[in-house]
Amino acid sequence: MNILSGALCPAQDKAIGLVLPSANSKGLALDLQEISQATEAGHHAVVMLHNAGFHLAEDLPTYENLILLPLPLCVPELKSTERLWE
Repeated sequence: MNILSGALCPAQDKAIGLVLPSANSKGLALDLQEISQATEAGHHAVVMLHNAGFHLAEDLPTYENLILLPLPLCVPELKSTERLWE
């Protein structure tokens, strides 16, 4: 089963996406790299994480232009992917 991972900026009408073979920290690292590269110089991107085990991995790369924002547990209305298929 493939996993679709994506990020978007409604203010700039931009989006990126990756199709990954599985959901793990290696895939998230690739996703963060793509988001960092797509973020314009002088700007920051906030990446919301929903506390999956691999979202909390200690070996994730860090980028000067990315802020990782873990969402609180048990708050599905804050998880944008929960509404993806509506």
